[in-house]
Amino acid sequence: MKYLPFLILSLFVSNLIWAQNPDIKIIDIAEAGKSKISELKIFDQQIYAITSSGIFRSSDSGNYFSKLSISPSIKNISDIDIFKNTTLISSSTQGVYYLNSEKNSYERAKGFNADTQITALQIIGKKVYALHSSGKIYFSKNGKKFKALKKQDFYSYLSSNNPNNAPAQILFELNGKLGVIGTGNNIYLTSKKGRKWEFKKGPYASSYPASYLYANNTFYLAVSTKGIFRSFDLLENWEELPNNSSISAVNHINYFDSSLVYSTNYGLGVHYITENLKTKSIFLPVNQVHSTLFTPYGWFFGSNNGRIIKIESVKELKEITQ
Repeated sequence: MKYLPFLILSLFVSNLIWAQNPDIKIIDIAEAGKSKISELKIFDQQIYAITSSGIFRSSDSGNYFSKLSISPSIKNISDIDIFKNTTLISSSTQGVYYLNSEKNSYERAKGFNADTQITALQIIGKKVYALHSSGKIYFSKNGKKFKALKKQDFYSYLSSNNPNNAPAQILFELNGKLGVIGTGNNIYLTSKKGRKWEFKKGPYASSYPASYLYANNTFYLAVSTKGIFRSFDLLENWEELPNNSSISAVNHINYFDSSLVYSTNYGLGVHYITENLKTKSIFLPVNQVHSTLFTPYGWFFGSNNGRIIKIESVKELKEITQ
């Protein structure tokens, strides 16, 4: 309840400014209904919005989104990527699918069962990797056939450094190495095709990772219920960013114009941290943002109700920033 006055004020101010400024656009994805827009991505000048009711794509600089033709039997989509000109989508309950361009339909990649829980995709060099919710990692050279890494020492690290044996959460790439962040924020890296894993102690073990970012030689990690940490020395040491009432429930982080942009779970809008560690808020006509994307066409913010906010210039952004 302590956030309610701020929320009411932010919604009133942001809606008033939006109504007066045509360069701040609200894009309602009708077919998405009230679905949460969990991720926004851009490939080949096309913008993709991942929602619980499907994937939507815009080919006109983010002004209109249409739903991709994906079989209704493919549910719980967790990620999308384009690997060697082939579109891949992962499902948190059904494995990985690739777009068969000849049939114009998605087919399940070999190596997965109907109940395989894939939470993330990551392309590194000539391979694409898929992360199972248990921490098991698969790889493919063509996106159509996956195999598990032959020797997953990651499991031994997971067991010895995480007493609850909790599942892995995030898959990432750092300087050519494959990395995994598990619950408890323990971090594991490999450059030897999974034959040898290196353990890095993450910040604040009593929680789980929400989002990560590597920008300007700095690794940022948002920790759910705690805040945002950064490392200047490739995950050896961590520094917690100044905390305030909004930073303790971060769900997504991004980077733009020397500022770290983050959104939260509690309807407090979007915020950013400047180079001198000052926090500012961006008032938007939505109460929960779960994804952000910065493109040559403008800034995009995905909400929890099938709505995308598009801001076409930094000038307009400053007008709704406090």
